[in-house]
Amino acid sequence: MPEYVFRIAAFLLLLVYRVIRKVWERRLAAHLTQRPTMERRPIRERWLLGVMGVLMVPTLLYCMSTWVDFAHVPLPEWSRWTGAVITVGGIWLFSLTHTALAQNWSPLLEVREGNTLITSGPYHLVRHPMYSAGLVVNIGISLLCANWLAATGLIAGLLIVVGFRVRDEERMMIDAFGDEYRAYMARTGRLLPKLGYLLRLQNRNDR
Repeated sequence: MPEYVFRIAAFLLLLVYRVIRKVWERRLAAHLTQRPTMERRPIRERWLLGVMGVLMVPTLLYCMSTWVDFAHVPLPEWSRWTGAVITVGGIWLFSLTHTALAQNWSPLLEVREGNTLITSGPYHLVRHPMYSAGLVVNIGISLLCANWLAATGLIAGLLIVVGFRVRDEERMMIDAFGDEYRAYMARTGRLLPKLGYLLRLQNRNDR
């Protein structure tokens, strides 16, 4: 299959991914301009988002040119289309997390007046499903592109952001919601559901 087909598929999927974020940014524009009641390292946060954007450049170059074709990896077509399916799943999860958070969402680590602790939807099992969705999308796009330079940028960018943000985010949530969030942490995983909790849910459903 011609390489341009994979380029177009990767670009369209990334576009949908970005459009979902822009829709929520516009929907919550007024809310996001309110002064946060609690925030963590806002300057660093903006730098991290900038770093993630820079590390995404090789993927955009792959989609729009042949400049990074020297980094092509000869993957079979079936695995590349599997990557497309994985990406669709990640985008679906990404959309669900935004829907669950609604006005509680912010691109930076901050709590605003009226925010509540969300434990429904994807947040019922995982504390940070938006990061999980991002990892799934980036893994899927990496397979679809079959380009080690693009894959390195995508995965490294998100891992850097997640690595710096998760602990600060959880400390902020403990400060904001106290024992309610500690109890929530006890039954949920950071990026994947806790096996023990899944088994307890299964046993409860079997009764």
